[in-house]
Amino acid sequence: WKDLSKYGSLGLQYDANTTEYTVTFNDLTLIQTKDGSKPNENKGTMVLDYEPKPTGFQNVVWDETGFNVFRMTGEYASYNNTDVGSLKSILVARGGYTANYTDIPQISNLPEKVNKADYCNQDGTFKNEDAKKAYEEAEAKYNEALKQYEEAVEKYNKDVDACLLMNTQAQLDLLVHEIVTTINNIFSPTVTLDKDAINTLLEIEGQENKKDNFDITKTTVDINGTLYTLEEAEKMGFKILDKKNASVGMDDAETIGEALFERKNIECYTEATVTLLDASGNPVKDDKGNPITKTVYVYNEEYETDVHTMFTIGQIQVNQDMIDDVSKMPLNYNKYSELYGAYNYDICQDVLDAWGTNSIRLSPNVYTTYNFSDYYDAIAGNVGTTGGLYTTKKEILEETVLAVGTSRESIVGVSSEEELTNLITYQHAYNASSRYINVINEMLETLVNIGR
Repeated sequence: WKDLSKYGSLGLQYDANTTEYTVTFNDLTLIQTKDGSKPNENKGTMVLDYEPKPTGFQNVVWDETGFNVFRMTGEYASYNNTDVGSLKSILVARGGYTANYTDIPQISNLPEKVNKADYCNQDGTFKNEDAKKAYEEAEAKYNEALKQYEEAVEKYNKDVDACLLMNTQAQLDLLVHEIVTTINNIFSPTVTLDKDAINTLLEIEGQENKKDNFDITKTTVDINGTLYTLEEAEKMGFKILDKKNASVGMDDAETIGEALFERKNIECYTEATVTLLDASGNPVKDDKGNPITKTVYVYNEEYETDVHTMFTIGQIQVNQDMIDDVSKMPLNYNKYSELYGAYNYDICQDVLDAWGTNSIRLSPNVYTTYNFSDYYDAIAGNVGTTGGLYTTKKEILEETVLAVGTSRESIVGVSSEEELTNLITYQHAYNASSRYINVINEMLETLVNIGR
């Protein structure tokens, strides 16, 4: 439940009349129970299947049966007879769905490879049992991520790379996604919600003296009504707005946390409440006897199975608040900076630097990295190269067909004039041979009669 809740809205409905439970996620029914059973019981519980939204693409089917004319799954190869047909080639180039940036695995998303030396003494032995356990966990996490990446690459090569249109869609969407998220991260930087983030929050708010009053391991975070311990929040990778380093708007309210781009159906941040507790689990109170709570802004992560949470071409738009009031664009230093109130030239330089940084690849099969400008040129070049490659293949195959046809005709082809000439030649040869044999026969008969 907590794993899903950070990606969207979870709900549990109960009908007292029918004693049925329904679990929903972003208004999609996940589980429905019958016969009065509870969600954690097997009796009467069923996971509901749902049809994905139609792609709008049409398939070629037989009129009599409705079955697909072409088999679009599996490897396209001559020995399977699956690489023939001009109409099929168009369908393959088109692909089966609208691709996006998630269809191109990025090796940069892999966690850093574990260095065993960081957990060991100079003689190669582990520092202690905790170090050994930490190393094994980190190694297992990396291996699992690597396995998932390799599976994603295999799926990309099979389903996307073979389809020119889908591959180009995914590459363009990846470019837009990287530009949008990079600019947003510069305007609205985030940090992991952990102990350091809480300590920093107390520091910039001038409440460092409160650190001795509470047990940071007992800190709780209320996000959309779901309560997490700080350990759970850190383990799940929650990120919050970095108030210390985020710029503020040029408006009178010094608006903080405004991102330039947003998703159509989900806010960039969710307001959450952090409660400080003492070692006994009781709220720490301020001088007036009120529980000490802090407001943080939790970043709503992208969820690859829910397109509405993703910064993809079909879901992004410019922040409407900035359109209505351009002064909310975060271009001033915040109150925690020594340059408070001044125009933040650094943030502009960061955007400029990001534009020239080589960070993305065309596909997992290409090791060259590009910056934003060069990446767009590489997409166009890749389409041109692919077209040239297929044109060359077509010309080679046409020449091969012509050569084979000529060779075949030279063997099995029939010329009526040549055959008639051969027939007359063989006929005269037969007649000549027949007359020769008759003469020899008469000569032998004459010699035999003379002897008698």
